[in-house]
Amino acid sequence: MSSILRFTPLYGVKTEDLAVCYLLEVDDFRILLDCGWNDRFEEALLEPLRRIAPRVDAVLISQPDLFHLGALPYAVSKLGLRAPTYATLPVWRMGQLFMYDAHQSRVMQEDFRVFDLDDVDAAFDKFIQLKYQQIVSFSERGKGISITPHPAGHMIGGTIWKIQSETDEILYASDFNHRRERHLNPTTLQYLTRPSHLIIGASQALVRPSSSSSASGQQNPKGSQIYSRSNPLMEVCEEALSTLRQGGDVLIPIDTAGRVLELALGFEQFWSSEKLGSSYAVALIEHVSFNTIDFAKSMMEWMSDAIINKFDTTRENPFHLKHIHLCHSRSELSGLTSPKVILASLASLECGFSRELIVEMASNKKNKLILVDRLEPNTLAHTLYDILEGESEGSTSQSPRIPLQLNRRVPLQGTELEEYYAKLKNSEPSNHIQNQNEVEKDNIVPMSAEDEQEEDLSEDEKDTMQSLDHLSGENKVDKAHSEMPLFSNVRKQIDEIWDDYGLVIDTKCFMIGEDPGEMEGDSEELSETSMDDRINNPIDFRSAFQEDEQVPTKCIQVNINLEVACQLRYIGCAGLSDGRSLRQLLTAVSPRRVIVVHGSRKETAAIREFCERGLTKDVFCPRAMETIDITTDTSIFRLTLRDRLLSSCVWKKMGDYELSFLDGTIRVENETQTKEGNVGRNQEYVLEQRSSVDTGHPIVFVGEGKLSDLRPALSRAGIPSDFIGGVLVAEDRETGAYIMVRKTASQMAVLEGPLCPDYFEVRKLLLQLYTIL
Repeated sequence: MSSILRFTPLYGVKTEDLAVCYLLEVDDFRILLDCGWNDRFEEALLEPLRRIAPRVDAVLISQPDLFHLGALPYAVSKLGLRAPTYATLPVWRMGQLFMYDAHQSRVMQEDFRVFDLDDVDAAFDKFIQLKYQQIVSFSERGKGISITPHPAGHMIGGTIWKIQSETDEILYASDFNHRRERHLNPTTLQYLTRPSHLIIGASQALVRPSSSSSASGQQNPKGSQIYSRSNPLMEVCEEALSTLRQGGDVLIPIDTAGRVLELALGFEQFWSSEKLGSSYAVALIEHVSFNTIDFAKSMMEWMSDAIINKFDTTRENPFHLKHIHLCHSRSELSGLTSPKVILASLASLECGFSRELIVEMASNKKNKLILVDRLEPNTLAHTLYDILEGESEGSTSQSPRIPLQLNRRVPLQGTELEEYYAKLKNSEPSNHIQNQNEVEKDNIVPMSAEDEQEEDLSEDEKDTMQSLDHLSGENKVDKAHSEMPLFSNVRKQIDEIWDDYGLVIDTKCFMIGEDPGEMEGDSEELSETSMDDRINNPIDFRSAFQEDEQVPTKCIQVNINLEVACQLRYIGCAGLSDGRSLRQLLTAVSPRRVIVVHGSRKETAAIREFCERGLTKDVFCPRAMETIDITTDTSIFRLTLRDRLLSSCVWKKMGDYELSFLDGTIRVENETQTKEGNVGRNQEYVLEQRSSVDTGHPIVFVGEGKLSDLRPALSRAGIPSDFIGGVLVAEDRETGAYIMVRKTASQMAVLEGPLCPDYFEVRKLLLQLYTIL
């Protein structure tokens, strides 16, 4: 028998919401496929995850964005998720930047307490980083199960997971891209053929490839949202440049550390090819913008062949951006001259710098908003897209207004500021006493004779002594100083370097022929070792974007009517396979069973119809929290092989498997087991070698023996051949006789022709297509 397989979508099926999370059960081993959320962080969405989180054995993450891993910090800190998480190194590192930026964006506008940065670090400490094609086998309950990541495209480090168990081969492909991009290679899904199960995302099933665009920049028949173009990023750059030349600013909402890399590289190359120089500024504003680009520089081995080859030739890193300004605050952005292009997070416009900027820029007719990412329902970005769709149909006014609740963090002023400092002042003495007690505890000195006399005094006498000490404070201080050691061992700052006499040593005074700035990390040319340390140490860059709050703040809510007078465009740059390519990939992979997830009802129905029409009848489209049994019905039994039989086997390699011909007898053994007072019997099937073994065995040919593979082999051998009516006909080089190779209804190869010299050569090449046991 094969493994028992069960699949349960927790959320992310038959909906336009982009967050995904699925549970795959292989016997008793539970694998969580992605653990996504959205930037609104609605806890109600995670109720299905709450039920199973403590019982999960492994988590597989396919992409670094919030929709695939956003719920991990919350699940680890609040839901009891303790399983290790497997992902590629870029998904691990860029995913952490996604979470940091989303957290800080929420903190900018509200008292956010769903999770904190420590929860993010705790969740990412559980990650196990893998390379592509690296096979990991589980142990204990997961014995016999292995996982392998394969390239998916879409975002750096994006993964298609191959899960192997016994004879079941499961592919999980949520988001992927068949196209080669500037910084990423295409997916290799088409080479993973004939899996037993394919779990595939249908979120682009209704997207048609098109090189034309409508007046509003978007074609939108019902049921479809995003349309790919032959070169959408070039169109984005041209649209932006046209607006800049008319004196308007351009706002492009983007994600944190995923698709933003493709856009940044596209703008860098476009500005360089057009020789725009410093004519117009391009700014990337995030809380982690420097870290995003900095880590991208060190992950070139995960990028496209074109980038790697260019680096090998010129030794120039393409992410040394010369035309893009990295900003972490509004003050840095204000220092750039308008008109300018602004790439701002987050893409939904629900929070972060992008929400603040659209509120300021929407009322100016010269400005332009370009939406480039997928749109999630119930977000400001989707509302603006609906306005764009209405403009293309001529059903909206010139300047529609959107009721909007704007949350902001503002500095305290007046009475509130005075009350804050008064409260802070009242709490300082207790903190000071606590810190002083900790210091005195670490520096205990023997009591003097006077102190011993004070210990012998009565309570009244002690009170009198304390009042006297209070009146003569100076003497008390002098006495305290006289009793302290001359050179204290207590260091105020651990990072400072001290000499034998307590002096801080300035190492810059002793540097010869070195630039002190390079020692402080100001140089762009970092050594490979230092870069690796920075990637693997989250604390090094977490403090880089946490600004010290010099002025206390509070959160306020303001209800406004957002006037949308600016120009709106939608140009899809999501980096995902369109509907036609999705169908071509399905045909190439040719799975035996298909499970459709991650798409709306219409998209799911479209993929199901395509599969049932000519691919396979075993198509599953489960609802959220619906468990389906996807166990493969095969005539397979688990057999125990005796050592004597194994030692006599001759193994032949075929693909990922080793085959051997066995001749033995199956014997059933009943094993008695006692568990909790109950006696049960367990049957074990044992294959033993026969006592009397006949010499030889029937020849078994394993393989497909494709005639399309035979013809190139004949050509290399110098034997002319051609296909005539589905039959491969070869001509003998000496006699000119014809040798025919054809397939029967049972797909067996039949060789016909006279016994000429080339007949035996054709026969030899045909047999090489099979594994012979």
